[in-house]
Amino acid sequence: MSSAQPLLRFLGLVERELGAQNARIELSAHEPGPEVVWAPMASGFRVVVELPRAHDVGELKARLASLVESFSGVLAEAALPAVREAPQTAVATLEEALDLLAHRARAESAWVIDDSTPEIWGGSLPHEGLDVAKALELDRFSRVAERGHLALSELVGLGDGLRAWLAEHDFSPEEAKDIEHDLDELPRTLPEGALLRTLRALAAVRNKVAAADPVLVRRFAGIYELVLVFSGPYSELHAEAAVLRALPLIERLVTSLPPRDPVSAGAKVAVLRRLRRV
Repeated sequence: MSSAQPLLRFLGLVERELGAQNARIELSAHEPGPEVVWAPMASGFRVVVELPRAHDVGELKARLASLVESFSGVLAEAALPAVREAPQTAVATLEEALDLLAHRARAESAWVIDDSTPEIWGGSLPHEGLDVAKALELDRFSRVAERGHLALSELVGLGDGLRAWLAEHDFSPEEAKDIEHDLDELPRTLPEGALLRTLRALAAVRNKVAAADPVLVRRFAGIYELVLVFSGPYSELHAEAAVLRALPLIERLVTSLPPRDPVSAGAKVAVLRRLRRV
């Protein structure tokens, strides 16, 4: 029997049970339009049903979800086509998936990091030249700046006045020497706004401490963490639903990426701009 036969039989069953014009299995980063009914599969694919006329959409969605759940074993064993992408394409697709998740969850940004390496595997904001080690460094100096009610960029801009400022704010000579040395390693162009806030959130996740802004963290594939950062109070139920829908695809994309060398310590921060959904 062809490996596609179980899938074709399942789709035929769906068409009969729902009175559908067409049923198909698809993989897409975009949500289907209102003219179809669909249900997610565990693999990240989804079953999409086209209807010939107006129906009770809520009832049909429930029936389709029930069919997908009932035949989950058959669908898991059936051979779905493998999506093979060049690494650069896989990275771009992952970041688009995170951008879409952030939009759906009403989060400021969405990121994937792991337990121990400096690697940022993907993020919904441009982050070239940044890694988790740099996020920890930026967080450290942001807290130093806050001690004197300064923004990080203002602290960096103190220049020759830094030593006097540190003494004025009761940093010990040892602390001041350490801060002066390490601060000199920071790039002159610094992340700002949402990017800086979310990098500080990543630092909090790595350090396993409370973040300044609300975050939602979900672990997957043993070592990875999906991190959603919010600029204010959020609906946990709404965000959880968006994560549940997006996580199978994100996990597949992350685990398909090849190992990458960490960003070098001398990397510079380049704040790029990318058009966002509205």
